[in-house]
Amino acid sequence: LTPETKNIAEGSHIVSIPEQVWINGVPYGLDQWENGSVDRVREINLATDMTITAHLRELSNHILSVSSSPVSGIPFTINGAPYNTPFSQSLLDGSYTVSMPAETIINGAKYRFLQWEDGNTNPTKTITLAADTSLTAYYVALRLIGLNAEPTRQVSILLDETEYITPMEVVVDEGIHTLTAPSSFVIDGATYTFQRWEDGTTTPTRIVSVTSDMTIIAYFTGAGATPVSFKLKPGIHKISVPEYVEVG
Repeated sequence: LTPETKNIAEGSHIVSIPEQVWINGVPYGLDQWENGSVDRVREINLATDMTITAHLRELSNHILSVSSSPVSGIPFTINGAPYNTPFSQSLLDGSYTVSMPAETIINGAKYRFLQWEDGNTNPTKTITLAADTSLTAYYVALRLIGLNAEPTRQVSILLDETEYITPMEVVVDEGIHTLTAPSSFVIDGATYTFQRWEDGTTTPTRIVSVTSDMTIIAYFTGAGATPVSFKLKPGIHKISVPEYVEVG
């Protein structure tokens, strides 16, 4: 406790003061040391008698608010203590570390941390509370896309310029994505040509707005893959073929 006089050995020593000091029921914090330093922890090199003085200032309270978008109810911590968004509370001025989860599940839907309101993409941030402060953590929903191709199964499809071989399930952020199927390709001597997507789009590249889990199917037509011959008796015959067949 201050004031105090101690005899200690020459050399390097660490001196620190608590973040909050209560005097007669009033909270105080470090304003600065006698050398002008404002760090609560300092190192001194003792070579002669010296006097160390911590200048204090009375601490005030300010409101810290933490919200999340587009969903609320996300669990997070402030200095290790658990809370849920939205949060708003009057706290003593000082340093606070706010930690949001990188991923969380709300009402059965999975969300990924995107950024803070200031653009910071680290889900943990430390602030110095000296005025009313509002923080907003932005999340994006994660959705599952199933990529498939018919009639042949293993086809290279680009999703946002990343290659996937069907059939494949891919987790993506909710929002706009670009799909590109090959115009044509050859398997076992058979040439397959892109025909359409499951939604009727007839161009190999399409834009999709993902707002829920969805299944994507690219349809192809094949030629020259399997010659078929028949021996028929004279007369009228009806021949039909399936819309597509499984290959491989």
